[in-house]
Amino acid sequence: MAKATAQEAALTRQKIIDTALLITLEQGFDKVTLGNIAKAIPMSRSGINTHFAKKDDIARELEPILTKILYQTLDFNSCEAFYHSWIKALHNSAEFRSSISVLGPIIPPDKGFTGLMALIQGEDKQMIEATIYRAIGYAVVNLPQYMAQD
Repeated sequence: MAKATAQEAALTRQKIIDTALLITLEQGFDKVTLGNIAKAIPMSRSGINTHFAKKDDIARELEPILTKILYQTLDFNSCEAFYHSWIKALHNSAEFRSSISVLGPIIPPDKGFTGLMALIQGEDKQMIEATIYRAIGYAVVNLPQYMAQD
């Protein structure tokens, strides 16, 4: 059997990432397994393993994608703008809801929190921290009802 070209390998790798993202958003990151990816593509598990030795390697690829989904709907100009954009995104964006519900195993909570802290502008650190906790609390309370509708 002929060796895959670099271009074919890159396309295959991207297909694996895209499939892992879809599984993550629809079913959760715990369902991202070599077997589930292999069934969805279709491809052999060993073929996937050629591109990603461990599930953590896939998580590293998904982190910036999920972060972008999360951040693109948020307004970081002030604490008030951030909180209102968070609530609006939670109400209106199934992709946002899916992203925040699956981030735990992909982005360590301290890294996600620190990232939000660094992006919100204007107020003092305590106000920013309180706003993030308030937004997360709102999501924890309300996310299940929205996810049931999706």
